[in-house]
Amino acid sequence: MRHVSFIIIFTVITNIQVSAHQDTLWTRTFGGVENDYGHSIQHTDDGGYIIVGQTWSFGVGERNVWLIKIDSTGIEEWTQTFGGIYRDVGADVQQTIDGGYIITGYTVSYGAGQYDVWLIKTDSDGEEEWNQTFGGTDYDEGRSVQQTNDSGYIIAGYTESFSAVASDVWLIKTDSCGNELWNQTFGGVAYHRGYSVQQTNDSGYIISGETRSINAGQSDIWLIKTDSTGEEEWNQTFGGEDSYEYGYCVKQTIDDGYIITGFINARGAVNDYAWLIKTDSEGEEEWNQTLGGGAGDACFDVLQTTDGGYIITGDTESFGAGEHDLWLIKTDSTGNQEWIQIFGGIADDYGNSIQLTNNGGYVVLGGTSSYGAGDYDVWLICHDGNVQPSVFTLIIPFHEAVLELEEPFEVNFAWEASVDPDQGDSVLYDLQIHAIMDDLDSTIYFAAQTDTHFIMTIDEDLGLEYWDRPIVIDWHVDAISGDDTTNCIQDFTFQVSPHSEMREGAESGIPTIFEIVEVHPNPFNPSTTIRLGLPYGSEINVSVYNTVGQQIAQLAAGSYNAGYHNIIFDASELSSGIYFVHATVPGKMNEIRKIVLMK
Repeated sequence: MRHVSFIIIFTVITNIQVSAHQDTLWTRTFGGVENDYGHSIQHTDDGGYIIVGQTWSFGVGERNVWLIKIDSTGIEEWTQTFGGIYRDVGADVQQTIDGGYIITGYTVSYGAGQYDVWLIKTDSDGEEEWNQTFGGTDYDEGRSVQQTNDSGYIIAGYTESFSAVASDVWLIKTDSCGNELWNQTFGGVAYHRGYSVQQTNDSGYIISGETRSINAGQSDIWLIKTDSTGEEEWNQTFGGEDSYEYGYCVKQTIDDGYIITGFINARGAVNDYAWLIKTDSEGEEEWNQTLGGGAGDACFDVLQTTDGGYIITGDTESFGAGEHDLWLIKTDSTGNQEWIQIFGGIADDYGNSIQLTNNGGYVVLGGTSSYGAGDYDVWLICHDGNVQPSVFTLIIPFHEAVLELEEPFEVNFAWEASVDPDQGDSVLYDLQIHAIMDDLDSTIYFAAQTDTHFIMTIDEDLGLEYWDRPIVIDWHVDAISGDDTTNCIQDFTFQVSPHSEMREGAESGIPTIFEIVEVHPNPFNPSTTIRLGLPYGSEINVSVYNTVGQQIAQLAAGSYNAGYHNIIFDASELSSGIYFVHATVPGKMNEIRKIVLMK
């Protein structure tokens, strides 16, 4: 039995159909030279939208409630500020049945305590009609408001003034003039907050938030159902024993169940995942899905779509070009991701609130520090909802492994694979992989489930006596998602080299493999050098592509001798962003490298 030891060098490039186009109808920013934030957006009956948030750039105080009315194309019609000389923030807004607007948030300028719940009613032009404060001597905050079917209002938030220990979920019911009819607190021996409230079909209320006492873990998502007078009917918690979970939004679904979104963080970890939970009408979990790459992802608003699925917005650090990027996720009815879209620049950007448009699209409200006039600006994106699949690059980075083989042999080899973050795909695919070894007249079939790790097995008698030179293996991939077997059909290659070569003295002689040795500097501005290793004389092509698969530059095309070659890429005419260098030996080998232009 012959034992053969050799290196396998992997650089895999394949195409998968995912949503890569950012199909925006328009985007808008609102703000001045300081920090301005948007927290909630709602439809108005004239086809436009109403936005509430906070502004440091305008108004009379440190920060004021900011109300912005826009038309259906995002053009500002008017703005109003509310507040005094201290901190005043608008957290949620809704149009009222008389054509005006109701706002909740908190105020430091007015009221009885340090922070008080603030309820503001305006007319259709944003002129204040009345306001009410609720609270005691400590911190009290309103986070969500809705007009109820008796023309009054329901507010959810939290109270420290009327909590038994730290803070409690606070539910306040008012009449149509903002006069309190009743209030209820929900809590225990620790910290609790309410983030979202909605009147349910039975005229009761559903609240989502967090609890740190009525749970088994550090902080759990808390779902509370009350009757029409705020008396608790049931509550449910969701979370692990050693993790933190937060429920930022809850909506009743068409089957009278509930959909909750927020995020989950394992204790002591830096990784956050967005979390989507579906329950039945009694709050019993039907399914849950974690979303994202775990590098710091959260979702803040969710809506059920006309196809029974869900549209979600939040922010992500796992994907995109910046520190945080605005994240738009579409799922099916069981929370399986259908597509995602990422929006943002090199700084912090996020999504807070989302609405469906009349033509099947989405309007997303968030904030941006990548664009606009100030440190942070209100950011509004209108997406047409017609996400078309496009070429997507799955990058399996360079990996080297020494394998001991026998003839016939069985080998398990694995490598870490990462989906390019700018394309934003995390859908799982079943890969049907076929390999044809050059000159060996043998076909090997693999099957694997993509995750972030692939394990494939060679179990073939290839009749090898020896391998005395690098051997190219051609691959063919079919990616299957659900019943769709046409997602991906693409060829790629990797190179097998005898172990004795071990890439020794690569820079001083002839390379043993075809590879992009380095790109330096990276990030760069405005030019960078691509160092390419070519083990034998050959035709090569070197091109640069943007994140949607469009070729934006061809750097080399023609015959090159064996050796190392430095190729300059000058991006003076391009805007900041992520690009891909794609080097090929036509019909044989591929190499890809992500580069970042930062101007």
